[in-house]
Amino acid sequence: MRADEISATAKSDPLICLFGETLLAKHKRQQIANIVSNRMREMARMLMVIKTLEEGIRSFFDVLKPEMFQPLIFAVKDISGYDVVKKEFRAPSLALHMGTNIKIMCDVAYKIVLEKRILPNINWLKNSEKKNEIKDLKKLVEAHWCNELASLALKNIKEKQWGNPKQLPLSSDILALQTYIDAQSVDCYDKLTNNIDIKTNYKILIECVLAQTIIFNRKRVGDVQFLKVETYMKDDNHLDQEAFTESLTTVEKIISKQFKRVVTGGKGSRPVPILFSKRTQKYISCLLKIRDMTDFIPKSNPYIFAVPGSKEWISGAHVIRRLAIKCGAKHPQLFTSTRFRKHIATTLQLMTMQPHKIEQVATFMGHTRKTHAQFYRLPQDIFQTAKVAKVLLLLEKGKGKVFKGKCLSEIEIEEEASILESSDDDAPTK
Repeated sequence: MRADEISATAKSDPLICLFGETLLAKHKRQQIANIVSNRMREMARMLMVIKTLEEGIRSFFDVLKPEMFQPLIFAVKDISGYDVVKKEFRAPSLALHMGTNIKIMCDVAYKIVLEKRILPNINWLKNSEKKNEIKDLKKLVEAHWCNELASLALKNIKEKQWGNPKQLPLSSDILALQTYIDAQSVDCYDKLTNNIDIKTNYKILIECVLAQTIIFNRKRVGDVQFLKVETYMKDDNHLDQEAFTESLTTVEKIISKQFKRVVTGGKGSRPVPILFSKRTQKYISCLLKIRDMTDFIPKSNPYIFAVPGSKEWISGAHVIRRLAIKCGAKHPQLFTSTRFRKHIATTLQLMTMQPHKIEQVATFMGHTRKTHAQFYRLPQDIFQTAKVAKVLLLLEKGKGKVFKGKCLSEIEIEEEASILESSDDDAPTK
């Protein structure tokens, strides 16, 4: 944690520390520590506010009683920047998940009492009713947190979502980025093969390969940046799949031989496949060879996209943002992995695909078909303007029955120009 008053409060409170241990115990990945650290700081900030409101509060354990429900509500509103007049939160997502955090704190405290553990600043022996107090507070949170905070916070989040237009990266910007990455990769690879400034060119090449892999596969940043060398080196192509490849076209057979498929763990421990082209494989082989020959990447670092001289991994989000600025894109702020994922999903919706094929694409993307349909779809502003308006124009002219049984893409408006021109003529003049 960053060394400040908040981290000091979190580290000195035994219940907040046990809260962090509980969250860490559920996950395997090392990077979850950053998320847990933030959650612990949130609880520490709330405790600091409560200490200014109530006397005699030594630790978060003292807060866990029914009469502290309203101070907890006030503290969450304070740290999430609640505006009483507008009924809006500066950080609505923080207010939304704090209820879950408090319930986890109640479960941890209840476990302490049941196990009769003695911890610093936690004295439950003098309070025989502590178990009932913890249970009653949790019931209050479960029953009334939604009315007090969560409902407003959720409305706040949804209003911000529909209030902001859903913008996707421009095709010209994507092409500019791809061209820039390709040029940088070729240049650095040539220099590395000739042993020219190995450290600098290694760093540039590995960042280019990371960005290229994320963009090409349209993956979450975490699915790629946490890929381990051991996972990449596994050879699962020895299985005889001739019976399956016979059903492919000639072009598809050639493409299948040009790519290496690696399966890694994704969000929620879901298997996520990643494809590597022949050129990308060549670059990675060069990088791994340099890792074996030099020592500026620690041998203990298991990640392919490793930070030189560290056990950490390279941040894919930062790399893409930096490369987007360098390539001269008009809108570099739109280059995020989420927007790239929306880009491919919305493009697929313009095609006619059968449900089972859409499910295959969704599985490759690392989510379910329901998620693919609900969250990665054609932007509503475009759909409502172009598609729905076409139906409304037909209904206005009384032609709704003529196109019975047809899909929207099959409907053509013959008098389209005249309809739009007549609409313009009806508009008031300035």
